[in-house]
Amino acid sequence: MFLPVVLFTYWMVPRRCVQGRNLILLVASYIFYAYWDYRFLGLIVFSTLVDYAAALFIQASEQTGRKRSALILSLIVNLGILGYFKYFDFFIESALTVLNQLGFSGQYTSLGIILPVGISFYTFQSMSYTIDVFRKRQKAERNPLYVALYVAFFPQLMAGPIERAGTFIPQLKDQRELYFGNLIKGFHRFLLGMVKKVVVSGPITAYTTLQWLNPALRSTEEVWFMSILFFLALLMDFSGYSDMAIGIARMFGIQLSENFRRVFRAKNFTSFWQRWHITLGRWFRDYVFLPMMRNGYPRWLTVVVVFSLIGFWHGAAWHFILWGLLMGVAWYAESRFNGILDNTFLRTTRLGSAVQSVLFFCAFLFTGQLFVSPNVEDAFVLMKTMVGIEPATCLETFRPLERSTSFALVLGFGIELLSPYWSHRMDAGGVLGNLLWWLRTLVLIPMAIILCVEGLWSTQEFVYFLF
Repeated sequence: MFLPVVLFTYWMVPRRCVQGRNLILLVASYIFYAYWDYRFLGLIVFSTLVDYAAALFIQASEQTGRKRSALILSLIVNLGILGYFKYFDFFIESALTVLNQLGFSGQYTSLGIILPVGISFYTFQSMSYTIDVFRKRQKAERNPLYVALYVAFFPQLMAGPIERAGTFIPQLKDQRELYFGNLIKGFHRFLLGMVKKVVVSGPITAYTTLQWLNPALRSTEEVWFMSILFFLALLMDFSGYSDMAIGIARMFGIQLSENFRRVFRAKNFTSFWQRWHITLGRWFRDYVFLPMMRNGYPRWLTVVVVFSLIGFWHGAAWHFILWGLLMGVAWYAESRFNGILDNTFLRTTRLGSAVQSVLFFCAFLFTGQLFVSPNVEDAFVLMKTMVGIEPATCLETFRPLERSTSFALVLGFGIELLSPYWSHRMDAGGVLGNLLWWLRTLVLIPMAIILCVEGLWSTQEFVYFLF
């Protein structure tokens, strides 16, 4: 009932009372986050106040050195909070491992630090505001309400999209009109995200989890099949959250950035990262890659550092770092030797384009074992199995799909491959467009609601909440 109550209260406020509406959204956002654990609400408030004050100081100061000092202080505070809650145990354990290898004895008992939900997302979003003010791409806001809502807006607070102040805050200053069409389109987008998460991702994830519980028992065929399924489940999980966030925001008259775009049409690592988690890729491009290039670092080093950081952003573990490192090596090698494929079968024909996509996803799924496995050792076992080196304990069996998993598999691929075409045909109108509209309204939407209500009882949390 949270969303309907907030929506009703929000739109009951007169259009000219912009700050009243924003205040309702901010209070709702803080309540939303505090419901998970009220103790961590102070972290968001503290980060917001630090960046709000730092931005004002940067804008008011005339000396570059003082501006830079304020920016560095803001980055230290934000990265310090993120580093403590997400990476402290990792750094200590890694340092002790190195010392033990050198002959020094030492033990460490993990502090069991709880990772605040969404901290990686809202920390990056908050930092980008101060950096943009320092670069004079964004004016510092004197009204703290705008900055606070920019950081804590509840639809995208937990798992993105990672927004920029330059596109988000101006919308908070507009007198947003209540359009019935926006409510309907927002609800449709929200429902699509729910279907992706509850109906598709949930059953597939439950099936594929066994692969990483017992990697030494898997056959080559089973590892490949489960990897395809898990990639689909992860895509449905994360893009589903993004769809829900975009849909809810649209109901409030706010436009969020698209975070995914026809992922299965990627033909190489470059195009993949232009389609997957788009806002994270742009963040690292603008705030890490381009500054390193402007400062004269070699391109290969810049690429490897950026992708290693992307891997580290996903989790405090060596397998994430190694996964990012391999992504960077592959991305650089691909860009370096890209011209070799020009005027070849792979670039000049549709069949070649399809072959290129298949080859890319094979390489991506292979390296992706480092992303999905709990540690490097299990990942290497699965990677060896994928190239035909099966463990001696392999069962040589193939677990049959349950009906719910088979249905989720067909539905997931159908959504990803057909939904852009479906939307295009409906927007074009005509007999087919009207027929698709009525089919969606009378059949698909009621069916989706029923399936989501039924699946909510067994659904799991979003995967990217863990990041």
